[in-house]
Amino acid sequence: MASVVIAQNVTTERSVGGPPTWIFIVPLIFLACQGEFSFQLGGRTSGGFSPGAVDVRHPGIIGYVLIPGIAYGIIVWLMRRRANDIGRLARDSKLLSFLSVLTVASAIWSQNPLRSAVFGVLYCLCTLFAYYLVVTFTTRQIMHLVYVCGVSVSLASLLLVALAPDQGISHPPGAPGSWNGIFIDSRAAAKCLTFLLSPALVFDSGTSERPFRIFYIVFLGVMIVMTRAATPLVIIPAYLLLMGILRVRRALDARLTVAFAMTGFVVACIVLFVAYNELPDILHTLGRNATLTGRTEIWSLVLQSVSKRPLLGYGFYAFWQGLEGESGSIIRAMNWTFGYAHNGGLEILLQLGCLGGVCVIGTLFQGFRHAGKVLIHERHGIADWYIGILCLTLLYNIDESTVLWPNSLLSILYIVACCGLAEAASSINISGRNTEEQDGCGGDRLPSA
Repeated sequence: MASVVIAQNVTTERSVGGPPTWIFIVPLIFLACQGEFSFQLGGRTSGGFSPGAVDVRHPGIIGYVLIPGIAYGIIVWLMRRRANDIGRLARDSKLLSFLSVLTVASAIWSQNPLRSAVFGVLYCLCTLFAYYLVVTFTTRQIMHLVYVCGVSVSLASLLLVALAPDQGISHPPGAPGSWNGIFIDSRAAAKCLTFLLSPALVFDSGTSERPFRIFYIVFLGVMIVMTRAATPLVIIPAYLLLMGILRVRRALDARLTVAFAMTGFVVACIVLFVAYNELPDILHTLGRNATLTGRTEIWSLVLQSVSKRPLLGYGFYAFWQGLEGESGSIIRAMNWTFGYAHNGGLEILLQLGCLGGVCVIGTLFQGFRHAGKVLIHERHGIADWYIGILCLTLLYNIDESTVLWPNSLLSILYIVACCGLAEAASSINISGRNTEEQDGCGGDRLPSA
């Protein structure tokens, strides 16, 4: 369609003169591991930059200053040439930008003001970096950067497993011998690798990329299996099903779309009904129980804490402070040391209250609204990956957290997906107005792609 032609022309122009890929390797690896590496912390769960339990070994000035300084120095250096474009996108993406400002502002009411201020600034930088990626690169080029990141972290993890297995292999209860590689634990490794695998599972890549895609899928697939995490075994098939549905949808004309959607809805209801009835057996197969390995108990306690400060929360990245403060009551009640809510929505409520939660829901609503418009008018699958990122985010935040974290590539990908879909929808609006103007003047219609 005409909108696709316009979008392709715009993205081709904006990608000219982009920096070489190798410059991104250090910041991408840093962000993929959420700012901490297993060789800094002995391959155990952590506190520090990423949500976790207890520091086994203090990373020191190298882990807290030097490595993040290099990563963010590169990011700031890259963004300096596109400041005006980044500012434009920041103004257009009001909810996403407001959330980044809110993280810093939460230092005013935070139970740990310095922590909220520091990590709020880092989250703002990550948000600006996401804007930079959108205004600098095409969708294909961003996917290529994800490929580079996936290969880099997987190779580094494989090397660490081979040379330093005491740091690259962890032994959590129920899954001894799980590979965590350079990630702080096997759960974090599986989660990140699943997102990094996602662009290779989109069904519209060219045949010239096929050999590399096969290698990439196999390589990352093996790494995910070796983490021995159960969640990807459910989420990756669901993601593949979504990609298949999106491809079939593109082959249908508008008259069949409603029938296709209704059929999909009925099938989804049947699957959910059967899954609910067979839930105990399904959970047992995945190594879980009816409490999702204690998660439902944690959620109940977290909701009690949320009810004490419902509007603004406890401050960005400031709730989990071990046995100190409100988090101490949850940890003592569970008799288990941990450092996040095991649910993305509850984690946001703890940090930024209902105000932050409503804003995040608003960004998700806008993302799916733009996705609906793109699906109706676009037939080339350009935005399928962005839609997949939104769905991965929804699924993973049931018992994990990927949104609104500092130093997190997954949070950046969510912002990129929201902005990418917004720009695609905007290009459709522009092409539609141009078409109406030409029709009104007796001109020819814009050619379809």
